[in-house]
Amino acid sequence: HLHCTDTYREISTFEANSINNDNFRWICDNCYNKPLSAIPRSDKMFFANSLFGDRDGINKVHPKENITFPYFYLLPKVHKVPLPDFKTRPVVSGVSSIMEPLSKFLDVQLQRVVHLCPCYLKDSWQFLNDIRNLKNLQGYKLITSDANSMYTNINTEHAILIIKKWMILHHDDIPKDFPTELVLAGIERLMKYNVFSFGNRYFLQRNGTAMGTNVACMYATIYYSYHEETHLIHQPYVKFYCRLIDDAFIIFNPDDRT
Repeated sequence: HLHCTDTYREISTFEANSINNDNFRWICDNCYNKPLSAIPRSDKMFFANSLFGDRDGINKVHPKENITFPYFYLLPKVHKVPLPDFKTRPVVSGVSSIMEPLSKFLDVQLQRVVHLCPCYLKDSWQFLNDIRNLKNLQGYKLITSDANSMYTNINTEHAILIIKKWMILHHDDIPKDFPTELVLAGIERLMKYNVFSFGNRYFLQRNGTAMGTNVACMYATIYYSYHEETHLIHQPYVKFYCRLIDDAFIIFNPDDRT
């Protein structure tokens, strides 16, 4: 996995520490030092309690001593066949890392608005209830799909642009206190500067959704929802469409296609 230079770039220990320190200072400047009118005090204290350690002689705060780099590991896909030539799933654990609080904050914020995505499925119970309400399906076809490597194929620059457009599309329904500017800037910081370790080596993720980040699900859901809302669900042959992250369920009438 880590030999894929399109997705990962190995960096030196010095560069890894420099990026990590820049990430910490970015969070201090944008998530703590801003006026209370921009960020609620409770959110400021969340960042402070999660990250802030001792202060030095000039009152400059430093990260807690237990803060570590996210760590890369693999999970074998033992449910796949044939064995033993199963594939592996790359995972990054971001527990006790610099970026974990930022990711949690962004996840909470996007969960406040993800219900505005018309195709978003909260859970399997919602799916079953929606299916039961469908009538007159004679002649319709069913399609299910599973996106291939959806997270790693989401370009960060494009995602920020599209999520911003999505927020403009739903401007009237988004809460007045929603920190749009900070959310967009936080997503960019999180996705572009995702550094992790593997043994005594360090890597920077160059492409796609940052692995090991809490906000990945909401980020991908809202990103693709813009395409669904502006194109897919308005096709006359689509009777029903819903999606949970990268799994879509579609019922359509092939006779209505133009």
